[in-house]
Amino acid sequence: MALNPSQSRLSNSVWGARSTPNNSPFARSNTIKASPTKSTRADAGLSLRHVIGTTANSSNAISTHHSSRSLAFIAGAAAVLATFDEHLKVSQRFYRARPTAIPLNPTPVVYSPSTPVTPGADLRTRAAVSLRDAGATGSPYGTPTGDWADSPGGKPWSARERVKAATCVSLSPDGKYLAVGETGYKPRVLIFSTSKESSSDAPLTCLPDHTFGVRAVAFSPDSQYLATLGAANDGYLYIWKINNRNGAATLFASNKCTSNISQIAWMGKSVVTVGTRHVKIWRVEGSSSVSTPVKATTTASPACFHRILYGRNCLLNELIESIFAAVVAISPTKAIVCSESGDICLLDDSTGNQLFTKVGHVDFGVTAICRDVQDNVLVTGREGSIRSISCRRFLDGQNVGHLERQLPEGAPLSIPTALIALAPLDDHIVAVDASRFIKLIKPPSEDTEALPDVKLRLPAHGGPVLGVRPCATSDRDDIAFFTWSAEGTILFWTQNGVCKRIVNVELEQADSADDGTINELRVVRSFSKGRKLITGDKYGVLR
Repeated sequence: MALNPSQSRLSNSVWGARSTPNNSPFARSNTIKASPTKSTRADAGLSLRHVIGTTANSSNAISTHHSSRSLAFIAGAAAVLATFDEHLKVSQRFYRARPTAIPLNPTPVVYSPSTPVTPGADLRTRAAVSLRDAGATGSPYGTPTGDWADSPGGKPWSARERVKAATCVSLSPDGKYLAVGETGYKPRVLIFSTSKESSSDAPLTCLPDHTFGVRAVAFSPDSQYLATLGAANDGYLYIWKINNRNGAATLFASNKCTSNISQIAWMGKSVVTVGTRHVKIWRVEGSSSVSTPVKATTTASPACFHRILYGRNCLLNELIESIFAAVVAISPTKAIVCSESGDICLLDDSTGNQLFTKVGHVDFGVTAICRDVQDNVLVTGREGSIRSISCRRFLDGQNVGHLERQLPEGAPLSIPTALIALAPLDDHIVAVDASRFIKLIKPPSEDTEALPDVKLRLPAHGGPVLGVRPCATSDRDDIAFFTWSAEGTILFWTQNGVCKRIVNVELEQADSADDGTINELRVVRSFSKGRKLITGDKYGVLR
């Protein structure tokens, strides 16, 4: 029942007493006034213009689409869709949604709350909603809350509306949709339209069924399904049926998956998950034909059904203690799986027996693999080099054996930054290194190994950023701000995200520190119109 001041129940009680005496010269208004500044100033706010760097730490956090030459990657709480032209010039678009954003399609709530709502609690909730809609608080005198809607669009922004960090992305093979997974408690999987006419702040569909973080999302090769995997504490793998017309999603099948998963990939109509002592095939079309009814909720139809996702572990044999880091499909029934110790394995499901066999080994720990447009499997790892292996060798059942290092004469055996993610993009390969630089590289020739041939490197700081400050300069570099990191690197940037200048501050380290304290650059300030800097480190030294 809505609470209304005009009801006799309130007018006859203490809550209906007049707070202003009859002889007061000031008339009391029953209308709560809004912010005095709302009507006098225009809406002001910040809008995202450019993203420098990425927070991607695995191949789950990047995704590519060949025909549109697009790359999706995560950057904090946003997903960035970068498009490259024929001259490798980049344009960016950003996708994020605040928790109160209303999706265009109804939210498919699958499971009802485990805790029943008592009538008393429901009454209190409705009463609170009525008071909030009336602009009143717990005070009987209708004191304004002070939560004025001064944010852009006239809607207040509270602490509960902070956007969670993105953990994974996936572009549908038809290029129409972008799926983004979130971290934290009660994360969402958001499905956006990649059309330029669509809003990048309002998702088409919101899937809130995971409980503790989303580890990976992946569209099927025909764009009809979306697989979403929760973190180990969440323990669920969902397969969603995607409506190709409007991006709506309905749960098709699900099952528990509590292993520590490194990556997922579609192999035809099946999903392959790899991780710690784990390689498993989940058969979407082979799921139980006996549908399991779902608890009806206010937003789900009582006739809603979904299937139990059928999964079967692979026999790992001598690799039972291995940690499998990456997987890529090379046909609808075959996939290549690599371990952190350098093992290359073939997963063959041609006969439905999901045979798992070790077929080769490389001399470095594998962190990522992908399949390029030349039909080669590219393997990379902690050493930073890339090994190319023809897919024909795997499809023909050949054993590639032990692949020794084949770097050119004079090339270093290792480079400082390892590659942690790979994805094909037209005739290039997108690589993310351990310093969070995104690079477009030329893939090596068939059955060779080479260091990355970088054709383009997107700007990034190259390490954790400890601070950012504006910088007003009088020169022609158009420097707008600078950033610095703990190891003493200071970078000067333009408003378009172009690095114009780099300054390295040499930090003195203690000869022997029993507590293991490492000196860091803590404070940087500029003066004399950006021509001079003053810095302070953790040891208290000013320069």
